[in-house]
Amino acid sequence: MLKLALFSYFVVVLFSLFFKKKGQTGDAADFLLAGRKLSLLPFVATLVTTSYGWINGIGEIYAQYGISAWLFLSLPYTSFGLLVAFFFTKKLRFAGVNSIPELLEQSYAKPVAKLGALLLILLVSPAMYVLMGAQVIKHTLGWPLVWGIPFIILFSSIYLYRGGLQGLIRNDLIKFSLMFIGFAAALFYLFQKHGTEVLNALPSGHLEFSLSSHWPEVLAWFALASIVLADPSYHQRIYASKDPATAKRGIILAVGFWTLFDFLAAGLAMYALVLVPNADSSILYLELGQAALPEGLYILFFLGILSTILSTADSFIFLEAQCIAMDLLPFKGSTEARMRLGLLLSSLLTFVLLLFYIEKSAVNIFLDFTPFIVAGLVSPVLYSFSRFKLPALWTFIQMILSLAICAAFTLFPQTWFKEPINPVLPALFFSLVFPLFFSLISRLTQTKKG
Repeated sequence: MLKLALFSYFVVVLFSLFFKKKGQTGDAADFLLAGRKLSLLPFVATLVTTSYGWINGIGEIYAQYGISAWLFLSLPYTSFGLLVAFFFTKKLRFAGVNSIPELLEQSYAKPVAKLGALLLILLVSPAMYVLMGAQVIKHTLGWPLVWGIPFIILFSSIYLYRGGLQGLIRNDLIKFSLMFIGFAAALFYLFQKHGTEVLNALPSGHLEFSLSSHWPEVLAWFALASIVLADPSYHQRIYASKDPATAKRGIILAVGFWTLFDFLAAGLAMYALVLVPNADSSILYLELGQAALPEGLYILFFLGILSTILSTADSFIFLEAQCIAMDLLPFKGSTEARMRLGLLLSSLLTFVLLLFYIEKSAVNIFLDFTPFIVAGLVSPVLYSFSRFKLPALWTFIQMILSLAICAAFTLFPQTWFKEPINPVLPALFFSLVFPLFFSLISRLTQTKKG
């Protein structure tokens, strides 16, 4: 029954491969940004689904920290999301660019844009989501990860070759519905069957919000979440929106849907810890569904999990392909031809990267790369609209120095302080303060000359 449901799901999603929106021309704005005509409903659906694909990692962290994990996983990201909504949507929508590297080249120079594109390739690598998708396939169908990985890559990218962002958004609307229906139905069933009394068996503190014992993690996660300011998922949707007001309302609504899904994910994780006490935390939701849900509901819940993962995998494959084909390498030809080559290269890079992480958790991939991306990207993007914007050469130097600081604290974690700290904290602090310091020195120098 599960195999039939899975096959039907793939058929429905791939059905969109045979459709191309009437009037779609294939130029850059059309293929990459859906003609810059994205309306509110698809904007919300595609942003919500793209930003919540880390579902296996989310279950793993809820299992460790309880509902206090919301303070690390969601509060920082929603806070920065609202910051983007209220202060950056208009500036980004009218910037007249197709990507963050184009924004960096417009604001600084080509070397800054190229370094930014390299960092973005790491940021939008779909490896983490492909690995989670392969873990789902292994758990349900018994396929080895080395087979599941190319299958997930193919399934997450094939419809992008023809439809571009428009094809991605059509699929995200399906996945948006499945992820919410699947998780809501599962939580409702468990609540009806078990009530809340069984949750008293949870480890101490798992049902309490507490900053006292987790404030270092909260601070580090806020620093990591600042990547939202330079997240191409946000930028792409804002560039594609029909106007700044749509982008602003869309992000605010997305925050509401994220919060609702946080409630569903946290609740199910708490039930899983009680009902499946020996579950593998890296596939917590899958083991909960298999052990505690009736077959029909398990299938629906399974499709919700898979949709949550694949909705981010396909978006990140598309974004990485854009970085490779449009911003980094000097390919020639039409936008569609260049992007198809980029999609192929993105798929190959993902497969090679996962050969090194095939036996690890998705959390490892995130924590290994994200501090460096935050260190190098957030400041140049943030200050590109500011009077504190550095000259191009100094921006490039600041990016290199920030990456070096992050590397130093990563390689020698106990050299600098008594207790190791997350390397993103000193690196981000330096990258944000350096432009302010440079601006102050420049003004003092000009004052003395005057």
